[in-house]
Amino acid sequence: GAGNDAAIDQDGVTGGEITTAYIEQVGYDNTASILQEESNVKTSTIEQFGNDNLATVVSIGGGRSDAADIFQTGDENEASIYQNLTSASSAVITQDGFDNYATIDNYGGPLDAEINQEGDLNVASIDDGANVLGSGGNFGFINQVGDSNNASIYTPGNDNSATIHQLGNNNNASIIQNNQ
Repeated sequence: GAGNDAAIDQDGVTGGEITTAYIEQVGYDNTASILQEESNVKTSTIEQFGNDNLATVVSIGGGRSDAADIFQTGDENEASIYQNLTSASSAVITQDGFDNYATIDNYGGPLDAEINQEGDLNVASIDDGANVLGSGGNFGFINQVGDSNNASIYTPGNDNSATIHQLGNNNNASIIQNNQ
């Protein structure tokens, strides 16, 4: 409870160890951030349950794989995952209700990204802006269920796959895939 604020900053050695970070917050003014740099394998998870949620995962620097997960339930949600320069990345954001917002950005190797939102003022985005380590192979999935909805996926390069599923209320969607 209360004015929770948590931050983890991990700086590894390029081509070196595995870094793992986990933050769990229950109730009130939650704020959480994880920064992981320069390790071979990076995994991070943020779980927030209720109230003014906000979460950010930033994973940068060389490595074979990044896995980032943000789970939020209820209240003023907001989430963000940014991954840069890894050979393969996976990112998952799940939000449950109220003001929702989510974004996933990847600049590096192939991305497997998923955003699920349940209700209220939803917005979402997946962006694999530049696959600088490969030529495609990205997968993006957005699932929204109700309320003000909005969605977007952008994946340049070849061999990409994208799906948006929306169910009710003010829906809107966009998928852009191109071979650059």
